Amino acid sequence: MALIISCYVKSSPADTHNYSGEVLPTTSTLMNNQRISSSDDDEENDFYLTPKQQMQQLMRNYTFLGYLGAVFFLCWARDGFLNWFFSFFEAIRDDPLTSSDTAIIGGAWTMGGFVGGILCGWLSDVIFHSDRIMPIFIFSLLQAIVLGVIYLMSATCSVMMLGGLIFLSSVFLLGNYTLLSYTVPSDLSQDIAAGAAGVMTVVGYFSTGLSGAVMGNVISNGGYAEWAFSLMVSSVLAGVFTLLGSYFSEEGMMMTKEQAADTPLPEEFEEMTPLALASISSRRASIVRLNGDFIVSPIPLRRKSSVL
Repeated sequence: MALIISCYVKSSPADTHNYSGEVLPTTSTLMNNQRISSSDDDEENDFYLTPKQQMQQLMRNYTFLGYLGAVFFLCWARDGFLNWFFSFFEAIRDDPLTSSDTAIIGGAWTMGGFVGGILCGWLSDVIFHSDRIMPIFIFSLLQAIVLGVIYLMSATCSVMMLGGLIFLSSVFLLGNYTLLSYTVPSDLSQDIAAGAAGVMTVVGYFSTGLSGAVMGNVISNGGYAEWAFSLMVSSVLAGVFTLLGSYFSEEGMMMTKEQAADTPLPEEFEEMTPLALASISSRRASIVRLNGDFIVSPIPLRRKSSVL
């Protein structure tokens, strides 16, 4: 993979080589032009935050914290179910699972992950018009229902039926996880996206490790009934925390004027993404809404041919 990247991946699009440097405005040039052309009112309302300040503001934001709670409970349900459902089947079924049965169930889980990621993203983009909140909430409720059905029917259903239930659980669990894990980092500013993704990953792995350690004691003390109940509750809580994050996102991710006025800023600014109080993001896909302007490199216009 490293060899392929070094040989074929370029740091700039091929079209940029057809233009001179004067035709390709840089990000800093765009920002300077934007500052010059802004009105006096906009200059009073615009505050430029460093990446460190953006990250500090993000960690104090209820929207992002609600998302972290959703990731925690979703990872708890996913890994708590994945690590223990084979032992659950062995404990409650009269006939032990054969190698063929295990292959069917494992294949159903894998295929459900493929379908779930595509289906959840398609529903979000096409049916709900890039609104991520409702698909995640609906999948969380369906996820809890399917986990309850698996607990009730696993003892008597056929292996093919069991594989179908595992397939559905994987669709909802992994589809939800895909949408939650890859939506928020892409909606954040590039200055803090990597740090925020690291925080999300830490929370997910913490939940995974805690689930593996706690579930054994839960099953030993209360049996698989408490195991299934904890999975259903955590599934519902994942959807609830997503809704809470969406509710608090209406207030935005920005500092107030008083907070920004009291925040020390660096003397010089390099190329960075501005976060403006006066601007409103039009991206409905965001779970974590940064009410800011996202500066990207523009697509240059082709020079008119001398023949035309």
